[in-house]
Amino acid sequence: VRGFIVNYANHPDCHQKNKKSFSGDFPAALRRGLKRVYGEGVFVLFFNGPCGDVNCIDWLGTTSDSYYGGTKNAPEAIGAGLTSTVVEINADIKADNSAPDIAAISKNIVLARRYKSEADYAWAQEIAKDMESHNAMDRAFATEYLEDDGDVSPEIPFEIHTVRLGDWVIVGLPSEIFTDVGRRIKEGSPFKNTVIFELANGTHGYISTKIIQESTAYEAQVSKYNACTAKDSADRIVEATLCQLEELKNV
Repeated sequence: VRGFIVNYANHPDCHQKNKKSFSGDFPAALRRGLKRVYGEGVFVLFFNGPCGDVNCIDWLGTTSDSYYGGTKNAPEAIGAGLTSTVVEINADIKADNSAPDIAAISKNIVLARRYKSEADYAWAQEIAKDMESHNAMDRAFATEYLEDDGDVSPEIPFEIHTVRLGDWVIVGLPSEIFTDVGRRIKEGSPFKNTVIFELANGTHGYISTKIIQESTAYEAQVSKYNACTAKDSADRIVEATLCQLEELKNV
C-alpha cells in the first residue's frame, strides 16, 4: 500500500480542550492510525466531504456529554473509527495496474451576492451602543453590518473543480457545503464513484438550502465571511456541477 485518499464529512473542530491551540483534529488521528498499520511511508490524503451542517458536538445539549459517543477525546475516537473502517475496506480493494484514464475540467459560475438588510443594519446599530456587553460573534457581525458595501461586487465567481480517475470522479467546491447539496450531486453523478470535498481553494461561507437561508440559523446569517451567496446558490451549484460531470464523462 502506497497511500490512501479518505473522504469523510465532519467539521474537523472536535478538539475543544483549548480553543487557542492549533490541532490536526481527527484527520491527524486518522493519519497516525494508518501509519501505525501500514508503516510510516504510507501517504494519507484527507478530503473533507460536504459537512456544513455536520458536527460531532451536541450544540443543543440533548445528551449528557457535549460530544456524541460519550468521549472527551473526540478527535482520537473519530480517527480510530475511520482507521478501522479504511483497514476493513482496503482488504477487499484490488489494484488496477493499467494506465489510468485521467481528465479534468475546472469552470467558474457566477453567483449573486447577498447583502445585509435594513433589519441587520438596525440590529448592528443597537449592538454598537455597548459592544463590550455582547459576545464576540455579535460584535463581529455588527461591525461588518455597519461597514459600507459600496465597493463590494454583486457577483461572486465560484470555481468548480472536477477530476476523473477511471470510473471515479473527484469534485472540489470552494465553500462550506451542506450535506443536501453533496447528496444531490452524488445522486445525479454519471460516475460509479463520486468523491466530493469542500473548501477547495477558498470559501464563500456556507452553501445551505433555501429553508436554512430563510431561517434564523447561524449558517443563514448574511456575511461576507459566513454566508454571502444568494438563496438559489445551492441549486445553481448542483446544476452546474452535474453538467460539468456529464461533460467530463465524455472527454
